[in-house]
Parts: sequence; structure tokens; C-alpha cells
Amino acid sequence: MTINFIPNDPLAANLPLRKVAPRPERASAAAGFVVDGTQPAALYPVGTPGFLRWQSRQAAMLAVEAWEAVLGRTVTSWVDELLVDPPPPPPRLPLHPDSGEDLNAFYQRDGLFFWHRSADGTDVDSGASTDLVAHEVGHAVLDVARPDLWLANFAEVAAFHEAFGDITAIVTALHDRRNRVALLAASADLGSANSIEAVGEQLANGYRLVFGVDDPSAEPRRAFNTYRWQLPESLPSAGRAAVLTSEAHSFGRVMSGCFWTLLRALLVHDGTHDQAALWRATRDAGRLLHRGAESAVLGPRWFRAVGRAMVLADQSTNGGAHRELIGKAFADHGIALGSSAAFAPESMLAGAAPRAAGDGDGRVEIHPSTMRDLRRRLGTPAKSVLSTATSTVAGAATVGCRQPVALDDLDPRLVGAVAMADIHVTIGRSGNRAAVLGPMPEPEAHAAAVRAFVATLVTNDQIVFDPPGRSAPRVAARASAAAGAGPSARLAPSHATHELRREGRAVVLRRVRFTDAGRAHGGHGRPT
Repeated sequence: MTINFIPNDPLAANLPLRKVAPRPERASAAAGFVVDGTQPAALYPVGTPGFLRWQSRQAAMLAVEAWEAVLGRTVTSWVDELLVDPPPPPPRLPLHPDSGEDLNAFYQRDGLFFWHRSADGTDVDSGASTDLVAHEVGHAVLDVARPDLWLANFAEVAAFHEAFGDITAIVTALHDRRNRVALLAASADLGSANSIEAVGEQLANGYRLVFGVDDPSAEPRRAFNTYRWQLPESLPSAGRAAVLTSEAHSFGRVMSGCFWTLLRALLVHDGTHDQAALWRATRDAGRLLHRGAESAVLGPRWFRAVGRAMVLADQSTNGGAHRELIGKAFADHGIALGSSAAFAPESMLAGAAPRAAGDGDGRVEIHPSTMRDLRRRLGTPAKSVLSTATSTVAGAATVGCRQPVALDDLDPRLVGAVAMADIHVTIGRSGNRAAVLGPMPEPEAHAAAVRAFVATLVTNDQIVFDPPGRSAPRVAARASAAAGAGPSARLAPSHATHELRREGRAVVLRRVRFTDAGRAHGGHGRPT
């Protein structure tokens, strides 16, 4: 049996509809999907429920398989909202090919959601775009690698999540041999605009038709770009699609630009400009990016942290063969990675140097007096939790805490609410003493970065200001699902990414989803 399948985006003219065999079900121990609908595999016409079911399923499967081919290992779980460890079986993420009328697609920890809308007589189905399905799967893949990013309130972290989704669409496309051949025929050195580096052409066209050319989402996002990093706080919070802003999708183009520039450099470095060389370059760039994201120290300057972690990953796996290429790719987009001195001792701490734990699992133990000194310097209350994790720097550990940041001055609806600032420090040694590796974080700078991020959310109408106090949406969704309610019954279409929740005595801003739309239109919910 075969199905109709669009291998990229419906508006990618050089990558037309194909007839393909549906991907087999994932093994029981592998992370997979459960897709709405009961239509059996068949050659359904484009736009029909049967087509959307098998199109979105195929795209989601291919996105996971592409990352598995890059990483050389199986994706075995998805992140649960409750962060149960290990996650409950079976590892199947619900996929809703058509959740109702909207111009949107998004990832929540309880599923992937796609929508439909007629735009000036043109049908736009986000589930019909392999680009968009792969993008949302990318959020899920990154969430598995770094679940802590979900709660981070920094502009660069949110932007990286969106860039990782776009990069997943690129990696998924380039995992396909026919796509690679078509790309090289259109752009032999990857140095011109093309259908692979452009993400979400049909959805962008829908926004243009419905909301006009000035809408921030009216053009597809492109990884082949010349955007250069600036402090997100120095950028406007919103603007036309061509303007770099601090909104996550817009600012994420800096990171996807770094990836595309690195991909081009690796292809040239390979010396063989054929489709096999293009896949090798894609695999190497993807592996370095994923490993960088896994190990980078969380903070406001996340792009630079990921780039530096990529250099360390390249050193450990390739003997530093691509160090200069990585550095230049980031420098071309305004991000100076610096040298290995970024992890040199900067300031002394009380206590002896960290030491290896006795259980042989690679953990590093930090002396209690060092932790007390660190609390004092960061202004962290004695009862607050400090987390520790093994660092990629040998013999070092990363210590983290979360501190509340008041949001009263940003919007009347945020009076009394807080957002959490993540502060992480790498602790290593200088001689026999504990020392901070790299600069000591400045809590006030972290707080300012959090407030700037929340201000961008307010500008783009991405916060739900409902009265706090209800249970988490995940719990409510489970109850509705158990009662047999469909996705539209338990989840209203929304472009909001955050909401206020009551947690004990505090009202805290928390993420609820990553959504493909950069801002709400006509209020929270569906476009007008």
C-alpha cells in the first residue's frame, strides 16, 4: 500500500507530491506517535482527512528517524509534563492532524497540534507541511535532551528552541536522498535561497493573505540569511518579517543562520559536492548542534554557550577538526565564541577543589563550604534548592538555582506575579581550591534579561492572564482525554505560549507550549 506524501512544504514547487510507502510503526521501546483518525493507508486526495492523517504521521516519523540517523541512537521517550523519571509507557506522543480552524501549529508536552484555515480561497493545512510537522517534532526532540529549557525565561533560549525546530525541518529534508539531489541542482554551494532552508512557506502565505504583508509571520523563515546577533534587549519586540526582533521566531533566525553557514562550510571542507557529501555535512552539523545543546550551561547568552559547547564536542569527537569552521559560522552571524579560556578559573571560592564521587559514575562532589560561599555571592536563600550536574569540563560541575523576578512594572496584569531566572555557575579547581570557571553570573543581569523576555511576550500578546489557581493543563487534558473528548474540546486554539499559575503563595509565569505563530491576532485565540 502507498500513500500520497509531500516531502517538504506544499509550496515547495521543486519537491512535489510523491507516492511512497508509509513508515512502519515504531518499535515498542522507541518513542513514537499515536495519530488521530482511523483511515487506513491509501492514496487520499490532498486536503482530505485521510491525507492529513498519513501525511502528518509520515512527516513526524521521518523527523525522528532523521535525528536518530544523525545521533546514531534511538529516541526512546518523550518528556512528560510531570517529569516522571522514567516516563510512563508507552512512549507515544499524541498527534492531532486537524485540531480545528486556525493558522497555527504547536507543541505541548501532551501532543502535537495542527490546524486548518481558508485564506483568500486557499486552503492552508499546517499538518500537510513536512516542514511544520518536523519543526514541532524538533521541539519535542530538544525537550527530551534539555527539559530544563522549557522553564527558562531568556529570549535566546526561546529563540534557540524555535531555531532547533527549523533546523529539524532542514535535517529531515536532507535525510532524503531525492531532496538532496534537488537542492544541489538548485543551489550547488547552498549559497542561494532555496526550498530546503525556507520553513513553512504555505503557512506564511496564509498569514500574508489573511493579515497582510506587514504581519511578522507573512514570510517563511530562512536559514540562509545574514542576520547578526545583538543583545535581545536592544531589539524591537515586534516588527515586519524582514526585521530582526526579540520575538523567538524572529531572533531564532540568527541561530538557524549559524547552522546553515556551518553546513555550507562542512560541505566545502568535505571536498565532494555530491548528495552523499551533503548528508555527511548535515549529519556532522546536526550532531555538533545537538551535543552543544545537551551540554551548554544555561544562561541569558545561550547562543554563545551552545557554540562554545559545540567546539568542545568537536574537540572530544573529531580532535578539533571543525573548530575554526564552527567559530567562523558563529562569527559570521555576530557571535564571538572566544577561546578555551572561556572556562579558565576566574574567581576563588571557599573550600577544597571539587572531587570525583566514589561511586564511579562520573559525578563530581562540591564541598559544603563552597556551596555556602556560592549562595552568599549569588544572594540565594539558604532554604532554596541548588542543583548540581556534571560539566563537560573535566573535573568540574555546574551548580544552578532559580530566583524569582518581580514583573509588577511590565504590565498591570502582572502585578504580584514573578518569573524565574535560572542562574548557573561552573565550579572547577585552581590548584587545590574551588574556583568559578568563567565569569561569575550577575543576578541583576539575569533578572533584567528575564524582564526583557517577558516584555516581548506582553507586546506579542503571548500570555494568558486568566485568574491563577487552577490545576495544570496537563492534568485537565488527561481527564478530558479519559472522558473521550477530542483535542478541540479540551484545548482552545491559542497563540499564547505562557500563562500565570498559582504555585503555593506565588503567582508564577510558566510556559505552556511552543507555538508556530509569533504573536496573537485579535486577542488570545484564533485569528480574526
